[in-house]
Amino acid sequence: MTEETKNTTSPNGFKAEITSSDGLRRTLRIEAPHENVQKAFDDEFRKIQKRVTLKGFRKGKAPLSHIRSQFGSEVQGEVIERLVNSCYQSAIQTLELHPATMPNVTDVTLNEGEPFVCTAEGEVFPEIKSVDLAGLTAVEMSPEVEDSEVDDVIDSLRKRHAKMNDVERPAKETDILTTDMRKTKDENNIIDGDFFPDSVIDLGDEKTVKEFKEGLTGASIGEEKTVTVNYPADYPDKVFAEKSLTYAITVKKIQERDMPELNDEFAKEVAQADSLAELKERVREGISGEKQTSAVRDLNNQLISQVVAKNPLDVPDGLVSRYVDDIVAEYRKNYTDQLDKAGNEDEVRQRYRAIGTNQLRWKLLSEKIFEQENIEVLPEDTDKWIEDFGARNGMPTEQARDFLAKSGKAGELRDSIREEKLLSFLKSKATIKQKA
Repeated sequence: MTEETKNTTSPNGFKAEITSSDGLRRTLRIEAPHENVQKAFDDEFRKIQKRVTLKGFRKGKAPLSHIRSQFGSEVQGEVIERLVNSCYQSAIQTLELHPATMPNVTDVTLNEGEPFVCTAEGEVFPEIKSVDLAGLTAVEMSPEVEDSEVDDVIDSLRKRHAKMNDVERPAKETDILTTDMRKTKDENNIIDGDFFPDSVIDLGDEKTVKEFKEGLTGASIGEEKTVTVNYPADYPDKVFAEKSLTYAITVKKIQERDMPELNDEFAKEVAQADSLAELKERVREGISGEKQTSAVRDLNNQLISQVVAKNPLDVPDGLVSRYVDDIVAEYRKNYTDQLDKAGNEDEVRQRYRAIGTNQLRWKLLSEKIFEQENIEVLPEDTDKWIEDFGARNGMPTEQARDFLAKSGKAGELRDSIREEKLLSFLKSKATIKQKA
């Protein structure tokens, strides 16, 4: 029997039939025997009988025939809701379905003394027979820290503590400019307003877009420069990403940094370090820690991406749409004006639909891997995690245990350990090379 015509009758008399199947969408015809319908009506009428007082009768003593006559239409809605819930639960159990979204119920037939019939349409989770984990590979980034990286951080500290001196010469690539900016071209209308007085542009900041650096280096006070900025796809503010803007920029003030001398006194002033050597060692350790964290995250992402790519599957569209709706709602809190502009919301929805789809695929696949590979959180796993947490935070193990218990995050702790075990298992299955 094909799934489209699969039907079954449960021991309690409920009948369920899959009448159509399209991808993950299922349409069910559900029927409850007339005995269940009558019982549902009787139960609802008795509830009303207990709480109402009808003329000529004491509270709770009015005959059911009177109650039926007066409250029939009111009871109808309650009975439908009750039967829909019970019938649908019975249907998905007898048909062995795993619903992903709430059903849309239509074509309801309800009359006392007759079977209850309805149609329910909704999405189910995909059936995953097994997850292919063969041939996983990854490249692990090195946590080694180059001297130049330490020097860059130290240089940033010097810039932060530099004195600013006004100068009259043309701007150099390390200067800070105070400007009046006038927007002259904005085809996507991504910025409200046209004039931005006293805008500060740091030509020495690596985050400053290259068009500003190239267009304003060499400019003099009072000079106007036309600069077109093509914002890259990875620009931090996604509203600007892959967009183009043209500005007319008038330089009002040029300042150069008077950098502090790099010595032990500087180290003591900015970081309470005993010496410049100690400051550099602290910086090196900080960069190394960040690199290690980044390397682990990158390695995990490589493995997750490969598992998802090797095991394609459909995911419930309703769940992806809910995820995208939540993202748009969050965007609206922070970028209300931008999101309301033509095409911007569609762009956000399209971008995050792809992200949400892959996240849901990984969630479904990971649950199957847990089952397939018998990965579970054991008491000793939790004990080890708490012990390590205490060591990282200078707490005895029992104090760490009490702290975590009072924080109310026991469920999150289990999920965290579970994910760590899964990713460790994937690494054990993969061929991992060190990045040259």
